[in-house]
Amino acid sequence: MGSVGSTFVYQQANYVTLSNSGPNQTWDFSNVVPTGALTFNWVDADDTQGGSNFPGATVAVSPVTLFQLDQYFTITATEMNDIGTYIPFILTTCSNPIKILKFPLTYGATWTDPFTCLRDDSGIIFYNVTGNLTATADGYGTVITPDGPISNVIRVSMTNTSTAVGGGITTVTTITAQYYWKPGAGSYVAYNYIQNETVNGTPTGSASRLRYLGGNSIGLDELFGNSIGIDLAPNPADESALVTFSTQGNSTMEVFNDHGQVVQLLALGHKAPGIHQERIDTSSLPAGLYTVVIRSATGDQGVKRLMVQ
Repeated sequence: MGSVGSTFVYQQANYVTLSNSGPNQTWDFSNVVPTGALTFNWVDADDTQGGSNFPGATVAVSPVTLFQLDQYFTITATEMNDIGTYIPFILTTCSNPIKILKFPLTYGATWTDPFTCLRDDSGIIFYNVTGNLTATADGYGTVITPDGPISNVIRVSMTNTSTAVGGGITTVTTITAQYYWKPGAGSYVAYNYIQNETVNGTPTGSASRLRYLGGNSIGLDELFGNSIGIDLAPNPADESALVTFSTQGNSTMEVFNDHGQVVQLLALGHKAPGIHQERIDTSSLPAGLYTVVIRSATGDQGVKRLMVQ
């Protein structure tokens, strides 16, 4: 999950059928041909044109496109919610937001989330939007991108159906997608989707696409180098830091100071495949730079630097 100041570059390609689910999968789209790139900037909601409509937003995502399109989220330690979008003259606010992600996120986890939103087209037409999202963490394994393999990835297959009613028009949109997640990226590793739409019962077209983190994205080298992905927040830390990591089986977490000495050691116990969280106490640590290392019993390892202030 990105934070303010993050930038991610996604390569875009044609949709790829990757239907295999289950444990220890390999999702290979190394041979896709990019059709373009899309840059996402994670910014403070207050710094966007429509930010005043989303006082509870943790962060906004502003894609670099030919037109302004800002999407607003609330992110907590347990979930990530889509609370609306702003395009000039078109504002969508969700009174019952859309749950995109939840923690812990382990293989086999499912959730269903009804949502309710209002779309305001310059005060001329108002659309009441209702829908339902279903999601299942249906696989884990390795994603192979044109830039290389990324291990310890968990896949979430998701179906999102929404109905917008207003101005005598009923639009039904269904998005069937697969998200591929690994901590350390700051965002999803890949996103594969098909979108279909009908207006007043008549099909109006469909769209499909694959996005994957491209070679210019910050943190991509870390993803390739770490079998276990790790995110730390906040970083710099003061009293504590929340560690989000991907692993399975028995693991340990060590915190090293800049002299290579272990200052904290935590047995994480047995973890189901997926994404987990632990909080480390930094209140007693002197200010400085530390290294967080997670090791699994199978030899996987993840490393992340932590600044304590």
